[in-house]
Amino acid sequence: MNVAALQKALFDLLSQDPTLSGLLGNKRVHDAMPNHRKFPFLVIGDLSSNDWSTSDEFGHAFIVTLRVWSSAQGRKEIYDICERVCILMQSGLLLPLEDQSHIVLVQPISERYEHEIEARSMRATLRFRILLEPSN
Repeated sequence: MNVAALQKALFDLLSQDPTLSGLLGNKRVHDAMPNHRKFPFLVIGDLSSNDWSTSDEFGHAFIVTLRVWSSAQGRKEIYDICERVCILMQSGLLLPLEDQSHIVLVQPISERYEHEIEARSMRATLRFRILLEPSN
């Protein structure tokens, strides 16, 4: 499993969902912080990988961080976006066929919501654990 394939699968899942696009707006899923911020938006953040192999099976465990920003008054907008992201992550993440791996588990680890006073916005940080095994 390569990290680029997982990054592409995440981007495809999040950027092609019509419900999430309706909440965020078009072209508001990014794989890096955008230079010109138009709220709300989502950034695919850090990805880390650890060996998850056993004595007879290979596997990788990934920790994925997704960040959402909103400048709306109140928290409803950011909560609605994060709820949709969690639904998508747990039910729709597919790897490219050429990757030769399959997803064993997508598990939410944490959600954190913070005010960014200087930016006059709210930021949510969502973390997920993704376990992959080779397809045989």
